[in-house]
Amino acid sequence: MQYQTLQINGTYSFAQNIKNLKIGDLVKLRINKNNIINSEAIGVYDINNQKIGYVPYKPTQINIKSKYTISKIQMNQRNPLLLISTPIDKSNFIQSQPQILKNKNETILKLNNEELNIFKKSLLKKNINLINFGIIYNDLNFIDLLIETDDTKKIIFNLITKKYYEDNIFIYDEFYKFKLIPFNIFQPFQIHRLENYLDKKYKSIYDLLKIKKVIEFKKNINLIFEKIVNSNLILFNNIVNNVYLNIYIKYLLSNNYIYYTDKITHINQDNFIYFKNMFNNLKASTISYNHEIKSYCEIDFYDDINIININTNLNLNLNMDNNYILELLLNLIISNKKIINIYNPINGIIFRLEPPQYIIDILFNLLKI
Repeated sequence: MQYQTLQINGTYSFAQNIKNLKIGDLVKLRINKNNIINSEAIGVYDINNQKIGYVPYKPTQINIKSKYTISKIQMNQRNPLLLISTPIDKSNFIQSQPQILKNKNETILKLNNEELNIFKKSLLKKNINLINFGIIYNDLNFIDLLIETDDTKKIIFNLITKKYYEDNIFIYDEFYKFKLIPFNIFQPFQIHRLENYLDKKYKSIYDLLKIKKVIEFKKNINLIFEKIVNSNLILFNNIVNNVYLNIYIKYLLSNNYIYYTDKITHINQDNFIYFKNMFNNLKASTISYNHEIKSYCEIDFYDDINIININTNLNLNLNMDNNYILELLLNLIISNKKIINIYNPINGIIFRLEPPQYIIDILFNLLKI
């Protein structure tokens, strides 16, 4: 089991309340909106609602609803050392760049970016002849930097913003731990997207599908899906490209930054509420990775136990071959979830499957070999 451990700040002011704590005690995290210095400050309280300090992170960087317990106390110093911990999943999810952004043109944006100008000057000082240089995509989370010199082809660097780095700082800590990326603080134009590192260091699901023992396992798959049909599940009345379908559903589901497209022909948001209510805390459009089998895959949606795959090709007869079922099983293993859901928003169908644990165990062991 992996744990996220936080050191509590401000313990000197609350040393009197800390004296009565012991290892394993449950603590509560709450945002202190009335904090004069920082309205996003996260206060830490014991079970009797006595404050014991602050967490030095933003609310977006941790899950304040997680169950944190005291993992270390040292009272023999001026500022008491207090650590709290909470278990974290073996498998994690990261926000990935939507496919629609990967097919954009290479037009340099006219941005007044001081950090970019400093970076450009540093390259010129090294006598690098820049033929083409600049940002071709920029939003709250992602930056695409184009560099072309006289002796290279065009190279696009997929980078992240400081905001994205700070919002995902604990995921980055995990990647530092597994030596996927060098350990350093955020620096402009040096922190690349996590999926770039996954692509270099981990196997994709399509690599797993080529493993000989996995191919042999596929021949013995015999699983029955439960079919759910409901008119309220119908989201579109026109068949559209899957890329736009996924992006628009993400637009409806997520409160995060959205890559909006206006190429959807029809949308019925009222009916879509039914789909949202079928799953608690549904999260949209991310990449899942698994350190134990060093693999990654794309997941359309997920919650605590479900993964949801969007597929507009499935019909009422549920004509799925073993290749597709095997791919779904691998998605389930990588994401460390329990139930597969395949949603066709055009026909209003959900196919569900909770595979027996012994099947998951066999396939998982094949991947570890």
